[in-house]
Amino acid sequence: MLTTSSALTWPAHDAAAASVVARPDPRAEWKLTRRCSVSPRQLMFGLGLVGLVSLAIGLSFWWLGAGPVLLFSGLEIAVLAAALVSHARHACDGDTVVVSRGVLAVESRRGTSLTRWVADLEGLRVQDPEDDRSFVRIVRPGTVVEVGSQVPHARRLAFARELRQVVRTGRCSLPDGTQIWS
Repeated sequence: MLTTSSALTWPAHDAAAASVVARPDPRAEWKLTRRCSVSPRQLMFGLGLVGLVSLAIGLSFWWLGAGPVLLFSGLEIAVLAAALVSHARHACDGDTVVVSRGVLAVESRRGTSLTRWVADLEGLRVQDPEDDRSFVRIVRPGTVVEVGSQVPHARRLAFARELRQVVRTGRCSLPDGTQIWS
């Protein structure tokens, strides 16, 4: 018997990110990550180029006798480096939700912190986001976990619908040909 897994991903360069892949154990997995239009390497190259141009301008003014311009050029390069570090720290932010063998696991990555939450499917509820700024809530008596902060509202609604179906039925396999993210 072939089991399928729904992989809801929203990777950096893939607008239609639905795929159903064969796995040895029945599981459903959603990766809710931010969509980036520029890869980290492209961003580093672009900011490095801007920094080199700024340094060249600062050095040419210093050579002409206007030393303070070089100081401001150095300050600009430091601010660009800080922006690159901040972007790199949050480039992988997102949530991974996995349902396998009657257990739901949520992994949330924010900056350098990683939070994991695991619960049985029994007694779980999935609540839709109330508005454009709210997230999908996974509720268990005494605990609420919010996921989907990195994806648009429409994608959160689709994710909540799929997760609710898996939690309600306890089945992780989807019918063949199901397009989750169209």
